[in-house]
Amino acid sequence: MRSLLFVPGNRPERFAKARDSGADNYCIDLEDAVPQAQKEAARNAALAHIADRKSGGSPCYLRINSLATKYGLEDLLALSTAAAHNALPDCVVLPMASSSFEVRQIIQVLSCHPDLKILPMIETPEGLDNLPAMLLEGRGRIAALALGCADYAAAIGSDMSWDALLDARSALLRAASAHAVPCLDGPFFDIPNLAGLREDAARVSKLGFLGKLAIHPSQVNSINEVFAPSQEKVDWAKKVIAAFEKAGGGVVSFEGMMIDQPMVDQAKRILAGEKA
Repeated sequence: MRSLLFVPGNRPERFAKARDSGADNYCIDLEDAVPQAQKEAARNAALAHIADRKSGGSPCYLRINSLATKYGLEDLLALSTAAAHNALPDCVVLPMASSSFEVRQIIQVLSCHPDLKILPMIETPEGLDNLPAMLLEGRGRIAALALGCADYAAAIGSDMSWDALLDARSALLRAASAHAVPCLDGPFFDIPNLAGLREDAARVSKLGFLGKLAIHPSQVNSINEVFAPSQEKVDWAKKVIAAFEKAGGGVVSFEGMMIDQPMVDQAKRILAGEKA
């Protein structure tokens, strides 16, 4: 969940490159990246790629169009047909997610595949306000949440600075934490500026985000490195868990700090990130 690389659905020659980019997951985008005149062709190309995938590769996500548009409804119907042939993506990315009804639509239409995951993208204040209901509706099916920074900033009339988006990021994390759902931050749009990307990723990592969206393969390594725990953190986590277990699960002093269950939970998250 560190990196999710987006690839335009109308550029099928790039699908395999995205798959092999080193990103933890890659996402074929049928929404923003595809002009209206190419929606159907892009959808067909994406589903053909998904159907031809070999097992063992990076998980493939598919961002459909908003379910408030005819293109989104057509995408969902096409996925229903693909489901009959077991040719579904690993996760359906729902853009402009704004209500529990949309989550329910996906679950009901694709009910024959109860293991299919959903990733709502929160890109409007309405979506953020309705997020608790979406999480309840999709419990057990929500792979992660992602913040669409550009659309959200446009919706509230702000820029994309840290201060302007801090409230939205914090609210997303608070809602997700109640359901133990991981959160991905939006993309960094200044593609050549890898130093800026690393700084941005490091800041959201400290907030609690577990990964970040990528819009170019050159961003993947930087994102993966920032969100991977350092060896120092891994060593600390192993010692904390060992000390806690040695104490029989009670509060224990370790290197001058009091270790209790919340700190152990944090240590376990670090080790989970190491295994990723």
